[in-house]
Amino acid sequence: MSSLDLSTDMTLGDSSTGTGVDGGQMGTDGVVLKLLLPEKETGHVIGKGGSVLTKIKLDSGARVRISNIDEVIPMTRERVCTIVGTLPAVLLAQKLVSNALVENARPPMDEVGPIASASASTSAPTSASPLASPSP
Repeated sequence: MSSLDLSTDMTLGDSSTGTGVDGGQMGTDGVVLKLLLPEKETGHVIGKGGSVLTKIKLDSGARVRISNIDEVIPMTRERVCTIVGTLPAVLLAQKLVSNALVENARPPMDEVGPIASASASTSAPTSASPLASPSP
């Protein structure tokens, strides 16, 4: 088997025994999409008591499973989100998972400073460059 064999199933855990957040079986029927989620952001997709994940499944019609916390990808701390269903259902579920991540994303600290300082300077623009010599 080559190191680039894309047909290899990389699912973590044993889906036939119902491990993972979904607790159900993930068959091979339909389209299968696997996403890597940062471990620290996975809670935004699961939601309190599984509420967000349940809504994603109900709204999309796809089966969605997130690997258990002890099933992270080694040396990455990422969990696998497996989405199975018809193509439209899988695409909608992917969009809903992405939306859950984006809605709860915090901007990196280095992006907070320039945004705040840019919005704070609402005075009239000046044509002087900070590198230009002062006019006489």
